[in-house]
Amino acid sequence: MAGKNKKLQDAKSADKAAAQSYQLRFSDVEKWEIPPAVGNAVAIDSLPSPIWTETKAQLIANYLRLFLMITKHGVYIDGFAGPQDRPNPDSWAAKLVVEMSPPWMKAFFLCELNKNSYAHLIDMLQGQPTIRARKIQAKHADFNEWVNEVLASGLITEKTASFALLDQRSTECHWATVKKLAEHKRSGNKIELFYFFPTGWIHRTVKATENKAELVAWWGDDSWKQVETVGQDQAQQLFLRKIQALGYKDVKSWPISSRELGAGRTMYHMIHATDHLEAPKLMFRAYRNLIGNVPAGEQSQFPFEGQEKIKFCGED
Repeated sequence: MAGKNKKLQDAKSADKAAAQSYQLRFSDVEKWEIPPAVGNAVAIDSLPSPIWTETKAQLIANYLRLFLMITKHGVYIDGFAGPQDRPNPDSWAAKLVVEMSPPWMKAFFLCELNKNSYAHLIDMLQGQPTIRARKIQAKHADFNEWVNEVLASGLITEKTASFALLDQRSTECHWATVKKLAEHKRSGNKIELFYFFPTGWIHRTVKATENKAELVAWWGDDSWKQVETVGQDQAQQLFLRKIQALGYKDVKSWPISSRELGAGRTMYHMIHATDHLEAPKLMFRAYRNLIGNVPAGEQSQFPFEGQEKIKFCGED
């Protein structure tokens, strides 16, 4: 009897492992139609498959590649540009974007405060080929301070397609920095934002921060205290609304899950803010292509935050 039970347990474990390693095919994901516009925003209700922490950089690179096919130019700003998982270069957004082909991104501002991470950043850049008319500026600094120099560079004009990745480790990016980026352009489309909110450990971070002035700088005022009274997902929704209030035409948050902790455990939310109404469609295409390339994990529905919501084509 014990041997029979062990065989049943082994079979269940094998089935679970197979489900977790199942890889969606492009023929599967290409059937998922891009959601239509509702009002002035593309509306998405839920994600059929998770985005993993180790593939979030690939999602950004996939999106920018699609966007550059339209613009044929761009400026990329990365406020926390060092590698977060050094053994896995595919998880390093700055490296993926610098190495994109065709090399239509003509200007890069790459900032990193950590000394060792900055050294890795410089090593990576020194290994890149020289490309005519491309400018790359790297800085060992606090991005909250260097952002003023970036915006005063003259490279980000009213008509320049510009993207800012704010992939902070926890709460390092000041709200004043987010506002400066959003308000830099006086006309045309604002600098597009990819802001990472530390959903999975936000309460632990707030509690562990002894100098509460740091939380004021991160949130923008004393209303950060609301985070202590709500759940993790509600906390990221509060921040989502703050970015929506900056006047972007479309703002959504994409949940990023931990493969080790399970698909239901959200570690980050990537808040994507844009004035380009084609951008959310391109992001969904980038997501669709991404999950056709990596093991999908447990298939389930992942809540999606935005202005309006509809269901994916084919859902009841």
